[in-house]
Amino acid sequence: IEGEKLRCQAPPDVMTAQLREELASRKKEIIAFLQAAKLAASSGDSITPVERNGLLPLSFVQQRLWFLAQMVPDSGLYNIFGAFRLRGRLDREALERSLNELVRRHEALRTSFGSQDGQPFQRIEEEVRFALAVEDLEGVTPERREERVAESAREEGGRPFDLSRAPLLRVRLLRLADQDHALIVTMHHIISDGWSAGVFGDELAVLYEAYASDRPSPLPDLAIQYVDYAMWQLEVMKGEALEAHMIYWRNKLGGDLPVLELPTDWPRPSAQKFHGTRLNFQLPQELLKRIEELSRREGATPFMVL
Repeated sequence: IEGEKLRCQAPPDVMTAQLREELASRKKEIIAFLQAAKLAASSGDSITPVERNGLLPLSFVQQRLWFLAQMVPDSGLYNIFGAFRLRGRLDREALERSLNELVRRHEALRTSFGSQDGQPFQRIEEEVRFALAVEDLEGVTPERREERVAESAREEGGRPFDLSRAPLLRVRLLRLADQDHALIVTMHHIISDGWSAGVFGDELAVLYEAYASDRPSPLPDLAIQYVDYAMWQLEVMKGEALEAHMIYWRNKLGGDLPVLELPTDWPRPSAQKFHGTRLNFQLPQELLKRIEELSRREGATPFMVL
């Protein structure tokens, strides 16, 4: 960008007449996008702690998930859940202490979400005491124990959270035998994601090892929390930077959007449901190669193509 001008450099024969025409027609959008990228790059190391006073805003991702929760209330659709198998002698007190330290350490794990005048905000509780729910399965058959672990994971994963009440985290301990336990962890996606779940598991292991050995937590305090990132993101993405994205999506989503009519074996229901299953199968190598080629040609991922 040079002032309000967009200059393009390319090897010979790359800048076709059609491409020049499209660049010219979308010049304002491209300039706004590049300005936003430049601003974001220059602000990359400027995330600092903010005051926790008043109604704290949500990040853009959290805004989307809050909106979806209003669209589909009382749903476990955006729950993240999984199970840890714990073998050996379990110090239940150390485990519960470790969970409470994680909740203290990460503000997101004691954050709830409300709204005022239709706008969402997040609220961080000063303290949340976490109680570990325990279910004893030692009296049932070994086969039934394994079934019960899978059932409990599905039950916990499908049970909705009330976003207005912290913590948006549930942990259930299943005692299968004296030295065999399963720990089922469920979090709402508005406070966690796949990467965060990995951090949760890693830090839980470190804390448990320390507390079970009567040692203090070896984890250093966090320099920033997620709400600090949310405030930084909103500060960076405003004005022209935000408008660039708004222009893009108005163009993409404007007008009458088509309904994707896939050749399914059942008719589309009048009300959307979220029931699903998993089917494993193999595709021939040659077909996979053609899918990848189509993906590259259309600027899409194989997931999008499929």
